[in-house]
Amino acid sequence: MSNEEGRDIPRFMQYIEDKKNGTDSNNDFRGARLEGIELNGIDLGIDTTPFFTELNLSDTRFNNAILENLNFTGAIFNDAKFESAALEFVNFTRANLSGVSFVGAILGNVDFTDATLTGTSFENVDDIGGNIGMVAADIVEEHHDGIAFEVHNAFDKFKLIKNKYLEIIAQPEVGVTVTSIWDLINQQFTDNIRKVYSSDENEKVKKLEVFSKVFDKAKKANEVRDFDPTSRPLFTPDSAELVAKTMSFVFSQDNDFIKEYLILYLDENGNAFSGSGDNTSCAKGIIERIILSVGAICQNLCQDGECDEKYKKLDLLMNGTFNQEFMNNALQEWLEKTDEDNSEKDAAEDSRIRSLSQEERKNDFIRFLTEKASHLPIYQENKIVIDTKIQEYANSLDYVFSDLQLGGKRKKANKTKKTKKIRKTIKIRKTIKTRKTIKTRKTKKTRKTKKTRKTRKTRKTIH
Repeated sequence: MSNEEGRDIPRFMQYIEDKKNGTDSNNDFRGARLEGIELNGIDLGIDTTPFFTELNLSDTRFNNAILENLNFTGAIFNDAKFESAALEFVNFTRANLSGVSFVGAILGNVDFTDATLTGTSFENVDDIGGNIGMVAADIVEEHHDGIAFEVHNAFDKFKLIKNKYLEIIAQPEVGVTVTSIWDLINQQFTDNIRKVYSSDENEKVKKLEVFSKVFDKAKKANEVRDFDPTSRPLFTPDSAELVAKTMSFVFSQDNDFIKEYLILYLDENGNAFSGSGDNTSCAKGIIERIILSVGAICQNLCQDGECDEKYKKLDLLMNGTFNQEFMNNALQEWLEKTDEDNSEKDAAEDSRIRSLSQEERKNDFIRFLTEKASHLPIYQENKIVIDTKIQEYANSLDYVFSDLQLGGKRKKANKTKKTKKIRKTIKIRKTIKTRKTIKTRKTKKTRKTKKTRKTRKTRKTIH
């Protein structure tokens, strides 16, 4: 070990002693060198309170450390390194693990439930076992060469707008269960593939083959989870109903919408990864894309601004971003209410706005823009920032509210027309071997050979 390696271990151990004694001490360990530290077996009171929740351990090095049976719930580990570390039975629930390297680490029975795993590297991990919540082996498969599984992150964000989504698609209760949803998915997709491709036998056969492949993969994975009490099933009653309502909406649209949806959904699940081997999506992604593909299709259909009003709302809800263009477009839309050249304007609304004072017009526009922004998926978590930007933007437009026009004459507010292109959702590059080829490293020289570790259970080799 070099002079730098492990230099901060004494300070970290003192922090632990202070914590146990109820004494306050510096909890900022950003960039700390903790290589080789041994924390397993230390009584940290982790059964009742997550001991490391308040710690900032960004860029900290835990290479070759022994950290078994610890609770890191909610801890911050951005860009930390756990290379060749022993991490069996560690709890990383809700921890921020962005950019973390687990290269060569032992991850038996590790819990990554709801952890942030953007850019996390899982190359050559060892002793992968089933864990609480999310199976570590599935994570490795989805993080080829450290590529984050963006579909899952996108779906996590979708959960924040789920209620508005259901309000827009406005589908009646289907009444499915976590068991019957599988038959419904199979029936809905196969029936609609046959319908849309009824005049193209070759394409119909190809699409049915792809669907059968990804559907069987997801269903078999769910059956395995049903027999593993430490794993979550792919469906809850709520998510089953969500998928059922989504299919009810999608397959009640016209043939053009359904065809575009099927093409996107089947292509992105059948070719989720590039490279050799099995390129189909993971089971969780196959289910999540049933919903996320709706947003992608609505974005494609609405790029020229001319599409069904319901598709516009879904596009804004699922894909919208808040920027200068968004505010400019909203201003143009608000001004059109009083545009003399707008033959379709509402006379009562025109009269109402014109009767307002300059300050009242500004407040009216702020309410208008805020209402539009509230439908964006990023609004709730960024409400203060967005509301501040809206206020600043409105404050810069006094001349507009005075004359109800831009500049000396009415003109467009830099409304940008997008170049139409087909938008895909997420494709992940696969550049390392799949987990079927991961072998247990028998020659690994780490602290695992200590006498206290002789009682470790034999690690399973992944097949």
